[in-house]
Amino acid sequence: MREISRSKILIMILIALFSFVVLGVASYLILSLLLPQESPFSEFLILNTPHLLMFISLAISSKKLLGFSVFKLSTDREKFSTSLFFLSFPVALLSLLLVGAFTLFTQSFTLDLALDSERLCFLLSIILLTPIQCIAEELLFRVLIARLVYKDKLDDNKLKALLVSCLSGILFLLPHITNNETELTEYTSILFIYYFLFGFLSMLLAIYLKGFEASFALHTSINMYTALIVGYKGGSFSTRPIILLDKMENPIVDVILLIIMFTFMFLFVTQARKKGLHI
Repeated sequence: MREISRSKILIMILIALFSFVVLGVASYLILSLLLPQESPFSEFLILNTPHLLMFISLAISSKKLLGFSVFKLSTDREKFSTSLFFLSFPVALLSLLLVGAFTLFTQSFTLDLALDSERLCFLLSIILLTPIQCIAEELLFRVLIARLVYKDKLDDNKLKALLVSCLSGILFLLPHITNNETELTEYTSILFIYYFLFGFLSMLLAIYLKGFEASFALHTSINMYTALIVGYKGGSFSTRPIILLDKMENPIVDVILLIIMFTFMFLFVTQARKKGLHI
């Protein structure tokens, strides 16, 4: 039976922060000098290097300090539920397409369907790096925080769940304050609500499900959707989405998207459990 030590979780948090802030920034600067700056593909790789280093450091430290993988750390189940992870993607995609369709009817955009070598490189790098980037953030802002509070089991104490979810929302908001998006919209307060709400709902969902499999999938879905399908000029993702919006409008649409997505996810899990599915 696994045992989770709070002191070891604190060490993992410090290792993750060192990997991201110190090693990540150093790698970012070195790669910025070595790789061609005019290539958006190079920029995407450089931007994701700190997340990659953080994920690797957490994967190693979890094995060395706790004796099991970060994926085992991310769930109360006997093993990480890949079925819940993959079943969460269509739920997220349905929400994204609904809001995306509304966005296209209300905003001007540029359509880019060209399939050249740069786009193929983007496609490969996004598929490989985006899940790592998202899971690294989930580990730091959700999983480690939850294990620091709950240790071995995510219990059903509602007050504790709300407090931990609020903490996760605040911690997720803080590093995103410097995102490019804050300069693209006059509604920065609503954008901050979006970031807080994402952290809050992701943690709440994980506590409800007794694992972070769905949170990993929803975070990955949103970032891949923005990088590949519908993005906007000047955003944090330096990629070539198929649909590029001319500007970032009121982020209240994104807040609504989050509420829809997590509502769908809660409903999906509730119905699946009623039918006897173990997710």
